[in-house]
Amino acid sequence: MLDNTITLAYDAEGDGNPVDVVIRRYQEYTDRSVYVFPDAESGDHNVTFYRTLPKASGNFKGVARVRQKLSIPVTVDGVDGNPVASAIIIEWSGSVPKGCTEAMITAAVMKGISLRLNTALRQLHIVAQEI
Repeated sequence: MLDNTITLAYDAEGDGNPVDVVIRRYQEYTDRSVYVFPDAESGDHNVTFYRTLPKASGNFKGVARVRQKLSIPVTVDGVDGNPVASAIIIEWSGSVPKGCTEAMITAAVMKGISLRLNTALRQLHIVAQEI
């Protein structure tokens, strides 16, 4: 089980100066935990961790699935110019065949992180929504 508090170091400004932020467990369910950020109002600024345990099928040991969903409240201008409350939602999921080594999983995660950290990809795919 994850700890009740998790310290994240992230560079919110993109200036190379990460800041530590402590998120705390807000809700807990079977195979799901929700953590909130310090500025959360009613739990609206949060990250949810999900898991699905592997199920064996024949000679195959199954696939474990994990997912993280980050929700950040924002206010944007509506069509009429008035503010509208919404959220930026970023999800990351993975499927790992049971039996993979830690090294295999770490290598895959690091590739995923490199995709997220790549400035050009972030600007073109996430910001400009190009494919």
